[in-house]
Amino acid sequence: METWLLLVVVFIAVMLVLFVLILAPVYKANGLSDAGQALGLPDGSVRAVIALALIALFAVTPLVLFNGLAGSERVVARLSADDMKLFIDKNQQFAPIWSEQQPDKTYTVHYQAKPGDGALDFAKQLLNLISILATAVTSFYFGAKIAGSASAQGALQAGTPAAPPPALAVKGFSTDPAPVVRKGDGSVDFALHLSGANMNAIQWIKLTAGSGNSLETSKFAAKSNDLEATAQVSFKPGSAQGAQWSISALNSSGAELATLTDKMAF
Repeated sequence: METWLLLVVVFIAVMLVLFVLILAPVYKANGLSDAGQALGLPDGSVRAVIALALIALFAVTPLVLFNGLAGSERVVARLSADDMKLFIDKNQQFAPIWSEQQPDKTYTVHYQAKPGDGALDFAKQLLNLISILATAVTSFYFGAKIAGSASAQGALQAGTPAAPPPALAVKGFSTDPAPVVRKGDGSVDFALHLSGANMNAIQWIKLTAGSGNSLETSKFAAKSNDLEATAQVSFKPGSAQGAQWSISALNSSGAELATLTDKMAF
């Protein structure tokens, strides 16, 4: 068997033994195997083997070609002295060529058989072909890896709904002063603090008392952060004096975000 063919066969055999008989069971035993991939190995393993095999083939091929193009030693034995001189004179194209005398007074001629032009052209074409193949497959390996990663990421993003924003929660309130003091003209003036979580969207705080035609509302601008919303309240309760007022948190467009029902009385 030719040297290069032997090297290729040995390499393929080693890869098969390594991946099929050793790594595949190890990956499976440790829960790392992927039934959807070739040989049950993690994604990209087989592509990596192919790329490595071609790189190894590309590295070995020039050595084999160089060794073959260097020529091989040939021997012509049992020549007389005259025949030896005649052979050497007529075959100077095989230089270096030399002879040695044997014990039986005959001569053995040694020379290097050079490859023909056809062999040189074939070697060049083969080397170019292996170079192109190694480059193409290696590029395909990295390209497939990048495309596969992008595709997997896109599928993951498409299949995973966006996380909903954290829910606003109003957990309690306080006033300053506490309790609220009614002034002589019947008005009240105090700071109202709402506490909770995720309260950044609160832009207004509304107080509501009564229902139907007797409904009274007052809305006040609020300053808010994640944990608190504060509004300066100043108004006259009017006919709703002594009634229970509900506290509502509104966003910038006036939509109600949360309500504490019947929590205040003036």
